[in-house]
Amino acid sequence: MSNTTDIPSSLKAVAYIRVSTGKQKDKFSEDVQKNEIQKYADTHKPPLSVVETFEESRSGFRLKARVRFYDMLDFVHDNNIGHILYYMTSRASRNDLDWAALKSLRVRLHNVTSGRAFTPGLKADRRIKNQEDAEAVKAESESINTSDLVTAAQAEKVERGEYPGSPPLGYLCEPIMVDGKPLIVKGEIKNRTIVDPVQGPLMKKMFELCASGEARSLRDLNSIMKNLGQRSRTGRILTLEEVRRYLRTPFYYGWFKWGGKLYSNKGTYEPIISKVLFDEVQEVLDGRRIFTKRGRDFKYKDLLTCDFCGCKLVGDLHEKKNRKTGEKRPLIYYRCTGGKRTEWYQEHYKLPKCPLYYGPYYKEEDIDHFFEFGIGTLYVDPDTYDWVRSQLEEDAKNLKTLNAQEITALKKERAHNETTSANLAEAVGNTRNERARAVYEKKIDGLELRNAEIEARLEELEKGEEAVSLDEINEVLELSKALKDNYLAATPEKRAMLNKLMFRTVRITKEGYTPATEDDDPYLTEAPFYFVWEEPFKSLWEIGFIQGMSEAEVEEREEEKATKSAEIKEWRGRRDSNSRPPA
Repeated sequence: MSNTTDIPSSLKAVAYIRVSTGKQKDKFSEDVQKNEIQKYADTHKPPLSVVETFEESRSGFRLKARVRFYDMLDFVHDNNIGHILYYMTSRASRNDLDWAALKSLRVRLHNVTSGRAFTPGLKADRRIKNQEDAEAVKAESESINTSDLVTAAQAEKVERGEYPGSPPLGYLCEPIMVDGKPLIVKGEIKNRTIVDPVQGPLMKKMFELCASGEARSLRDLNSIMKNLGQRSRTGRILTLEEVRRYLRTPFYYGWFKWGGKLYSNKGTYEPIISKVLFDEVQEVLDGRRIFTKRGRDFKYKDLLTCDFCGCKLVGDLHEKKNRKTGEKRPLIYYRCTGGKRTEWYQEHYKLPKCPLYYGPYYKEEDIDHFFEFGIGTLYVDPDTYDWVRSQLEEDAKNLKTLNAQEITALKKERAHNETTSANLAEAVGNTRNERARAVYEKKIDGLELRNAEIEARLEELEKGEEAVSLDEINEVLELSKALKDNYLAATPEKRAMLNKLMFRTVRITKEGYTPATEDDDPYLTEAPFYFVWEEPFKSLWEIGFIQGMSEAEVEEREEEKATKSAEIKEWRGRRDSNSRPPA
């Protein structure tokens, strides 16, 4: 950014430059826009000083999608800028809300192509403002028409069995060649989907490992595939959520999802795996089959987490011999797997393995006692029973409404990402510029990563809806009257089921060690076990536990919660201000 301290605000200007697609780069390239804006600034009377240029390659139709646009609005507001220069109205905005946000700054706006300039709210400029408003309406209308045409074209592709988006990892797009030249239909290079000769076989191997039980967990599977050379399109190692998403993707057996529906590919590309193999993997991911065939299914399997490194604790079966009688009895210990790489442990703990890997090892009977203690805190006395019931039922209704709203928003974002990936995939096939191709592929990779996060969150929300119902809340409240007694009397199988229903995870550390993460409850840090409750048990636990505290402790607890809530709201406000137009 230039030094703006000596420039009068009446001469300070910023430039906004936007391109959308590969086609527009030819007509409205960054260089073309930049040169025209600078020429306009130099010949303006008096000449304007462009102190900052904001560039981005984004759609102008989707609200809040343009990060640099809103960065510009903040910059203009904070630095006393007097002018905003843009190549033409359609480059500045293609939706009315962004256009209104631009005008709300009350600075002078310049359309360098037409030479029109106006200051919003200035009576003398009303006619010019109306002309620019009309151009903005026209630009938005053109975007709507373009969007409709794109949607219709995608629908035709889907009906033909052609996936209109970017294919997942393991596949590539390549131009269809006729007589040594790319096939062009209606001015567009016609592409086809082929199996990636490197990543395709690796993707098939990942499905086979998951179904066969050779991998003990998704983390183990990801580690194996990393060593085999599996990488994203941009060369990075896959995240666990990406692995999970790919294992859920029907594209690999010859079907694909578009707009929330499942379509057959009708032979337009070669499947990597069979439908039978895909179904076997789904059984593993859904928990209908044990992920690994090795080892036994211990009571606390997949429930205990190491607080040092985040790995799961696994059970080990030993035998203890009575010295007097010689009788042997089984004894189960739980220990951290220490599954991260050695370099990670060296960096964090100066050890080749996790601190909990070396002990203490917790006996299953000791863990039983910790769980009994935690569940004992769920007791709600009869005097407050009705009030607690009404509060939890109201919370459940509110949570269901919020979850439904979030699910709708996430599905809309996923659909937009799929459409954007489709456009970028076409751009990849149509360009011969390696630098541009790399940029497009990086954006596709980013969209795939975001969609993996969306899929994970949707799965979490949908499971949450299944896990919490009003009937279950009432059942839990009934159990709360004598929950500990019921729990103690339950069979091991019933106890294990209750544990998985009540606890999201249970973090384990060493005696006397005090972790400091946002999930910790500060009133249970003396024990080496930290329960992360599922709803509605979390609310029930908080109410039951508060009843056993003094009035001063309750007040202190509420003050801590209020402070944390204020910090979160402040953070959200700062975050949202970066992506929303000013009021």
